[in-house]
Amino acid sequence: MSQYAPFTPFICVDLAIGWQSCTDLTIERSYIEGAVVKDRTWNGKAVTMSDPAFDLMSVVIKASGPGELRPPALDHVQRLPSFQAVPSFLIPDILYPGETMRTLSRDPHPGSIRVLTLGFEDVPYTVDGRVVTLLAPAPTVLRVYYRPILELTVWEPLKETTVEGAAEVSWELPCQEVGGPDE
Repeated sequence: MSQYAPFTPFICVDLAIGWQSCTDLTIERSYIEGAVVKDRTWNGKAVTMSDPAFDLMSVVIKASGPGELRPPALDHVQRLPSFQAVPSFLIPDILYPGETMRTLSRDPHPGSIRVLTLGFEDVPYTVDGRVVTLLAPAPTVLRVYYRPILELTVWEPLKETTVEGAAEVSWELPCQEVGGPDE
């Protein structure tokens, strides 16, 4: 059955992605309303009014195109209170010179973390849960990338279009994270 493996690195058991679905997957990522709230003081200084509880993502998962022959289990996930997904996008973070540790904002998918110099050279590290620890202090600014494990809920009704003559489907599943990163 490995000859029928999905064409995407996107992981979601509850969507039951097969080799005829998600062939041209697009994932849009943004933060929910309230994640970034800024205001100005009486003298014009910008201040952040955001509450960390609203540091949640809105994720739209969609696919269309000539290779998209079957939709995944859209109706199934729409009825679930929540489902886990590992999107194909990377969340970036940073380590400043002299730092040795960074706590990631979300749980990383195993094996997806990379710590890189600005020249894209790998930097050795260890990981324990969300905590990435360098073997030596960062000599310069380093970038940390990882694929998150997200707990999502369908936020708006799914959209699906079937083109009979071409035997194609297109679909869209608007989701949001269920709870804050530390819940």
